Amino acid sequence: QIVRNYFSATGGLVTFFAPWNEAFDRIPEQIERRLLRDRIWLEQILKLHIVPAKELTSDEITNETIVNTIDNMRQLYFIKGEWPANNVTYYVIGGGIKTAIMMDNVAATNGIVHYIERVLGVPYQTLWEIMRNETRLQYSFHMMSNLQLRYSMDPWQVLTPEQNFTFFVPTNEAWAKQPQSLVSRMNDGNHWQALQYVYKRHILQGQALMYTDLRERTYVMMNDEKVVITRRGRFFELYWPRGNRRARVIEGGEIAGINGYMHMIDNVLIYEPDLRAHACTTEPVFFQFLIVCLVMVWRPGWFTSFFVFFR
Repeated sequence: QIVRNYFSATGGLVTFFAPWNEAFDRIPEQIERRLLRDRIWLEQILKLHIVPAKELTSDEITNETIVNTIDNMRQLYFIKGEWPANNVTYYVIGGGIKTAIMMDNVAATNGIVHYIERVLGVPYQTLWEIMRNETRLQYSFHMMSNLQLRYSMDPWQVLTPEQNFTFFVPTNEAWAKQPQSLVSRMNDGNHWQALQYVYKRHILQGQALMYTDLRERTYVMMNDEKVVITRRGRFFELYWPRGNRRARVIEGGEIAGINGYMHMIDNVLIYEPDLRAHACTTEPVFFQFLIVCLVMVWRPGWFTSFFVFFR
């Protein structure tokens, strides 16, 4: 009924990206319950699937195609994939969800319908699961596989606001820009805490911000450092004052997860002193404890006399 009302309101031709029935079956149960409770969010999701005053056929779709949805705030982006050779698959990206167009150019009296395999704007996976399957984020995925931070990105269920994140995640190309010596040392097995500290600089905890939610202001990141978001033309840019580093938020690089949003960026907020950060102590606590136990065994009266002395 809501969709029918929007079609009537446009009064002209539209392009409708219609999810298959199986797309709704894929929605996690807790997300489905939230959709049914939250009518405002439900309407935002439905608006993502309607392009007003336009019959967009697959012949017109390129990697540069960007169209406005019916709410005139959020946009749809497209990918024309050709793999294997001569086998063209079209993808639409909206609300942080990328989905394949399964059946295109179905003619209707008031426009064009494209059937898609997922519901736009509705998350299906955790941020960690998305990283595992996203080709452009494989560098970050493999680096974070050795960090405790990965468990925060992969909750069984989101129960508190603190489990929501906005993750400005560097792409493979962003890491390729960094000095090879710095990247190698970060991944040599002796600097995992330093690497985690760097990634926390890219994460905002307790807030799940869509691209349209970003504002020009200073944010306190997960490692308690300040990062400024500014606007450069039509793009957002991250500026890290301490390291004097900038990273552009890639348009169309928003990805929605059940525990927040990821935004791909074209640079890494990192510099050489991160290797010497206070958080990158590499001496295991186990060995410290072992040393104390050995001293107590070899000199049994040491701890007692030490305690009596300070009494």
